[in-house]
Amino acid sequence: MNREIEHQPAYILNRRVYQESSLILDIFTSEHGRLSILAKGALKSKKQWAALLQVFQPLYLSWLGKSTLKTLKRAEAPRGSLALSSDRLYCAYYLNELILNLLHEFDHNPEVFALYVSSLQQLEDGMPIEPILRSFEIHLLSFLGLAPDFNQDSQQQIIRTELKYRYDSKKGFCCLNTEQAQRQNLPSLVFSGEVLEFIELSQFNWVEKLSSEKDYLMLLRDAKRLMRILINHALEGKELKSRTLLQQIHEQKFSGKQL
Repeated sequence: MNREIEHQPAYILNRRVYQESSLILDIFTSEHGRLSILAKGALKSKKQWAALLQVFQPLYLSWLGKSTLKTLKRAEAPRGSLALSSDRLYCAYYLNELILNLLHEFDHNPEVFALYVSSLQQLEDGMPIEPILRSFEIHLLSFLGLAPDFNQDSQQQIIRTELKYRYDSKKGFCCLNTEQAQRQNLPSLVFSGEVLEFIELSQFNWVEKLSSEKDYLMLLRDAKRLMRILINHALEGKELKSRTLLQQIHEQKFSGKQL
């Protein structure tokens, strides 16, 4: 049965031109997950679809179709597009790329959808970027079953904040004694138990129990290092354009050049 799906809250993750006048949209919805939709004649439509069907524009979409590529029937916008610019815009694209690369088509992920909407809103509201990204990454990996166990090490012992651990993609976190920690030839894979607790508790925003802002920034830095390893492993070698663009922007800022 070629049933029409009506009035679904959705965001466009990516759009591309198809046969000059149409658009293929990669969308993300709460009830139907990630899927692709064909917007026929969108670039010439009197409905002004071309202007409406934008990335980071909250939408209500209705579609029809039996194949994996559905056909758009109606599009409405409950509010204006999110006001994102500069680094925040590229960070939002980073979230889109993670969803496009890590979620399977048609997987029902209402938790991930709620996480995505909340993260976009936080970016628009001007909240600190690093905590938003780290929180999104760990919750996304956890929802998808791709996060390691942050409570127990590879020997099923409780993670202790005063100890050091080496991350192994197959075993999880392997506890190191002082001598082993000093002899590690890949120090980038070694993390304190305090960092693992920091990530497990999702304490990416300031918490009072930390003795200083310096301690917090060090934990946030190490959390970013570990999340980069976990995300890269989950992506299985896929490159993200948003990462490259952000790096280029930061390099040009550092050198005093303008984009």
